[in-house]
Amino acid sequence: MTDVLTFLAVLGVLVFVHELGHFVAAKLCGVYVDRFSLGMPPRIFGIKIGDTDYCIGLLPIGGYVKMAGQEDAPLSDEEREDTYGHVPPEKWYNNKSKLQRTFILLAGPLMNLLLAFVIYLGFGTFGRETSALKLETRIGEVQTESPAESAPMYIKNEDGQADFSGDPDAIGWATGDRIVSINQKPMTQFQDILVEALLNEDDEVVVEIERPGVDGESTRYLSLVTSTKLDPEELAARFGYAPFRAGLIQHILPESPAEANGLQQGDIIVRADGEITDINSFSKMVQSLPDNSTLDLEVKRGDELIHLSLVTRQDGRFRNIAFSPQLDPHLMIQDNIPQKIATAIPGTNIDSAIQSGERVTALNGDTNIGSILRQALKTDPQQLFDVSVESPKPFLGLFGEATLRTVSISAEQLIIGLTGQDGSELPVVAGITSDMEKDSGIQRKDIIIEIDGQPATVALLEEIQETRIGETIPIKIKRPSMLFGIAQKEEVLESTLTVAPIQQIGVVWGEETIFFKEEPANIIPYAYTECVKRSREIFLVLSNLVTGQLSPKLLGGPVLIYQITTATARMGIYELLDTIAMISVNLFIFNLLPLPVLDGGQLTIIAVEAIRRKPISVRVTEMIQQGGVLFIIGLLLFVTFNDVSRVIENWLP
Repeated sequence: MTDVLTFLAVLGVLVFVHELGHFVAAKLCGVYVDRFSLGMPPRIFGIKIGDTDYCIGLLPIGGYVKMAGQEDAPLSDEEREDTYGHVPPEKWYNNKSKLQRTFILLAGPLMNLLLAFVIYLGFGTFGRETSALKLETRIGEVQTESPAESAPMYIKNEDGQADFSGDPDAIGWATGDRIVSINQKPMTQFQDILVEALLNEDDEVVVEIERPGVDGESTRYLSLVTSTKLDPEELAARFGYAPFRAGLIQHILPESPAEANGLQQGDIIVRADGEITDINSFSKMVQSLPDNSTLDLEVKRGDELIHLSLVTRQDGRFRNIAFSPQLDPHLMIQDNIPQKIATAIPGTNIDSAIQSGERVTALNGDTNIGSILRQALKTDPQQLFDVSVESPKPFLGLFGEATLRTVSISAEQLIIGLTGQDGSELPVVAGITSDMEKDSGIQRKDIIIEIDGQPATVALLEEIQETRIGETIPIKIKRPSMLFGIAQKEEVLESTLTVAPIQQIGVVWGEETIFFKEEPANIIPYAYTECVKRSREIFLVLSNLVTGQLSPKLLGGPVLIYQITTATARMGIYELLDTIAMISVNLFIFNLLPLPVLDGGQLTIIAVEAIRRKPISVRVTEMIQQGGVLFIIGLLLFVTFNDVSRVIENWLP
């Protein structure tokens, strides 16, 4: 219910701002405004102030400003007289000058752009906490057989050029390289790079790359690369690398190599055996090592760089497959950050219970919640803790007051409440690689019902992963029916899972966050640049859709907007505001498209009339409006079809 209300609130803000632009401009031009409606008819309630009825419509899918003389479909003289006969002709929209009508039509989209500008202005002025990944232009793990892996690289000379005629100075991008620009356009975040790869599919681009050296010096290269679809089923071209995820250690597991060799929570692993690594590349490197291998690490601790050596330890892992609920969910409980309750924990009365959505801030006054619970899980799961519980402010934490209380709860109960699982659940295959699926016959959505002759549970699967390293375990799976057995019939199959021996150091990775804020002199230029950049990206995407360079399957409709809005709302107010700004810029561009019934279509009609120096006939106007309505309905049906297709594809194996 909260998701729906959040979506409607966001939609309401976007519509209100757009229609407010039309309304204010109309009033400034002396146009009679009959109604300002948030929501479409029928009217639920409202209030009339002066000549205007300010109201709320039943259907929360838009809004409108009803002006005398503005007709979506031409009216007869009798209908026009009945509707607006009491309004002086000089207050009619269609009797205003072309310049005034243009101003009224432009005001709506421009208000959407202004909203985005104000949001970016706020980010630059007050700052915001955001994922470092979002502002990252460094290269993480490079995919095999990708354009990035084989891209030739030429050292950039003092004139900012490179000699592309000779042999390259290096081949392939590497983890830790930083993308500076593409075709001389500066890159400031990963999204910029994704867009350039998308828009330049099958076209060679020049990418400027900065490669750090061991001595602290860096080398600039110009690399020639062509983005492409790396899989026939992909909809978007890419270069073939993952963004750099700094190796931030969120937790140190008890009795692990990391703990024994002095790694600490908050450390960032910068290099391993002299190579720059991020989370993905480091994990891949460690897992491929022989048993009891020694790693020389360069670690950033605060502002210092320190060097450590540690010996890896063998562990067991089901590889190339993921389960839901996830195994070892307690690993995701963090330290020094309030942890949200996923499942309500009952108590003897309302004060001793903990409700879903409340947050745990400390255990016995200590904020290292994850570490304390993992230690208790190994030693005494029934150990009682004085749990500090916070009931957050309602609606995204913006209003009201948070309340604090202390509740006595066992470690085992609290872990169940925080993770939402107690280990008795049936494991469901949440993800599986194509090679694993081919070899094992297991598919996504399959339910494991039996493990080595025993009834399957998540807890049993965890135990086998920890204790039976190197063994192949027989399992039974139930493949559920889909679409009442039409798409897939229910069946029970037998297969095996192998507990692969891997090396590990015993850490849980975290996501690095940064506080982003602009210098006072850069605040307005930053907001302006963001609006221009987003507008350019959207315009280029639309133009490439028209030319067929991009697949129309990339388009999304109301369902996709709902999914994006609610997902970012759960991430926090900053991410939600960022999404509102992005949608606002989309609305600015979309409403200016020369399509009838949109603002851009009406602007086009005014421009044609100005060139012809006479109005378009009523019959032609009517045909244009009808065609526009049919096109918009068709577009809405198409993007909704795309939305439904994505939902079905995610639902099916």
